[in-house]
Amino acid sequence: MNKNALRQVVREQKRQFSSEQLRELSLSICQTLLSHSAIKQANTILLYASLPDEVQTNTLLATLLKQKKRILLPVVVNETSLELREYKGNEELETGAFWYRRTQRNSFYCLFCYRRSGSSGNGI
Repeated sequence: MNKNALRQVVREQKRQFSSEQLRELSLSICQTLLSHSAIKQANTILLYASLPDEVQTNTLLATLLKQKKRILLPVVVNETSLELREYKGNEELETGAFWYRRTQRNSFYCLFCYRRSGSSGNGI
């Protein structure tokens, strides 16, 4: 199965859940993550800002911020580049061309840049 076909299968599977079902499943997943020892011990956590049809991470992001965790979010810069940026709160998220929500460039320090070729840019 090629990448586009796999994406189509995943899209179809995600459509089977109502908004309420997705909310309930997301809450359960987030509670499980928050109770995991790796999350409890971590100082820095790589996460994502969810799209409407994905596991909802808003509550998880807020809870981790309250716990003083450092949160990194991936940001698609263009078709071949991805950056990890530190998340400080929802007020620093914006609608992006490649993702529904992304961190504002001027509000975050680029910690790591990835290019599809496999080379890395600014590392920490």
